[in-house]
Amino acid sequence: MEGPKDPNPALEPYWGAIGQAVIAVNPVVTSVFLKASAVTGEFRTRDLTCIAGPDASETIHKENDCSFYLDLRKVFFSPRLVTERARVAHIPKLEDELVLDMFAGVGPFAIQRAKVQGVPVIAVDKNPVAVEYLQRNVQVNHVANLVTSICDDVAHLGQGNLSDIVHRASRIIMNLPERAFQFLPQAVQALRPNGGIIHFYQFTRESDPLETSSRKFIDALQTIKGELVRIDRVKIVKPYAPHEYLTVVDAFCRPSFSK
Repeated sequence: MEGPKDPNPALEPYWGAIGQAVIAVNPVVTSVFLKASAVTGEFRTRDLTCIAGPDASETIHKENDCSFYLDLRKVFFSPRLVTERARVAHIPKLEDELVLDMFAGVGPFAIQRAKVQGVPVIAVDKNPVAVEYLQRNVQVNHVANLVTSICDDVAHLGQGNLSDIVHRASRIIMNLPERAFQFLPQAVQALRPNGGIIHFYQFTRESDPLETSSRKFIDALQTIKGELVRIDRVKIVKPYAPHEYLTVVDAFCRPSFSK
């Protein structure tokens, strides 16, 4: 179990007692950690300080009838996206749908979409530890026949392990809000010629986050080989920081071969 986002340094002498109290009232909790750094690096991991129980950061997270093994120090995972993952999982499937999860992590979006809709998913992540957990979670959640895991960087889409993804996907999940715009060209390249839906996550600090998120997505799409057919939904997923929000744009797009 993780402690508060910004622990009060004045409480440091009491952290051990606080951690033990948490364990005492939560029978399923065996260890308590404080966040010791922000999320950093190409794999979006953070440092943790154990304040009670064994210093073992591997855990099992359960949500929406799924179980996910992960190591909190070695992979990125946000339990606060549970509602958003359920929303995406329950969107009615497209005809002959193939999902590409470009930043799959340990598989929470990919596995839930496959499990609820029974559609094939290609789940990509460049963190080898995350992919190991992804493969384990695919087995645990009984979707091994639907989810294909690939350890690679989607920047290399169209090459090597990602050579056969071009123009195949009808739904793309882009949950890398701090860098999603950088990979929008690869997402459009992966879309089927007749188009598909992109779930595009981004951070915005503006006073009108929904309008700003839509405008930024449309402007970015216009600079690459992408054509906007329609925007199905724009929503605030969660507050991220004071005056900053995580938003998602659900947009039906297609590659424009004339550009």
